[in-house]
Amino acid sequence: MHSPLRSPRAAVPALLLATLAATVGVTLAAPTQAVAESAASGDRTFFVDPARGSDDAAGSKAQPWRTLAKVGSAALRPGDTVRLRAGRTHIGALDLRASGTRGAPITVTDYGRGRRPAVAGQNPCVRLAGDWVVVSRVAALRCGEAGFVVDGDHDTVTDARATGSVRGVWVREGADHALVSHSRLHDNDLMAPGTTGGDDDHGAQGVDINGDHARVTRNLITGHRAPSPDYGEDGAAVEVYQAVGTRVDHNRAVDNLAFTELGGSRTSGTRYLRNRVSSRLDEGTFLMTRGGAQVWGPVNGTVAERNRVRLTGAHSFGFGCYGGCTPRILTLRDNTISAGWYVGWVDGTFDSANNRYRGELWFDLGPGDRAGGR
Repeated sequence: MHSPLRSPRAAVPALLLATLAATVGVTLAAPTQAVAESAASGDRTFFVDPARGSDDAAGSKAQPWRTLAKVGSAALRPGDTVRLRAGRTHIGALDLRASGTRGAPITVTDYGRGRRPAVAGQNPCVRLAGDWVVVSRVAALRCGEAGFVVDGDHDTVTDARATGSVRGVWVREGADHALVSHSRLHDNDLMAPGTTGGDDDHGAQGVDINGDHARVTRNLITGHRAPSPDYGEDGAAVEVYQAVGTRVDHNRAVDNLAFTELGGSRTSGTRYLRNRVSSRLDEGTFLMTRGGAQVWGPVNGTVAERNRVRLTGAHSFGFGCYGGCTPRILTLRDNTISAGWYVGWVDGTFDSANNRYRGELWFDLGPGDRAGGR
């Protein structure tokens, strides 16, 4: 998605969770209730080991399957679990078409010792096409358009890793109630198509939300930026486009070009709560959104509450609301936003209350707002 001009004048396992908690600096609960339910269901478990398995085998721990294609073609049932051998790069793409249920999701996770099992070099690496599917403790590396693609409803990507793609996780249009949690998404720094002209570059995104009622929570998202022939440079930790009811909360974002960018006249009801955002990039940004007079707008009902933002780049700025901003478009409450250049720029008005701002002000303070120097 095109970023506005930078000038404001131009319109699971407890030990792992404890370790990630120390890194991210937020409290991490168990990844999902769905993982616990599937582990307790007592339904079938299949094992995959690319080093010593065979697709003609039974899929037991003693006789594991070999490839991810076998997983994709298997007649998985609600409550089934597929375990990928840790410490291995698995063969092919993981394409999960079967569906679980609310009480008995289909779960893909790891077994054995070593790093997360990896799916690498596919496009995409992992696709959740069925409903009520949980993928946990899997790494997606160098995957073209996306490490993880979510096409089904009520699907979960948790305690995962994604790097080296256009997007770490892509929740596509029609995929409702996705959950992306407790994961490390870093350096997805590819731009597509990356050609001059057409105003169509996109990429360098930790999470790209196009489906409704998605939640992005308790992730560590870092290093999302890439050169763009159309825009010079682009990238965001979380991008929301043509999506309704997105919730982004309790994430830590470090050195992304933007924390979040919103677009699409259908996008509404996006909420950002208790995220910790920091960037040393020269033009680092917290939030960019649009009114009705700006391309890809209006974006209605964006609310950011209790976020802590520290941007130290010389040309960094906190937020922008372009093309006819109104309180219906943007609400900021109880945030702390510090920027190296200016805190924010608003073309119109917005709802601001009880925020603490540090940096140049290009808007009027609201009730309870406080401002400091640079």
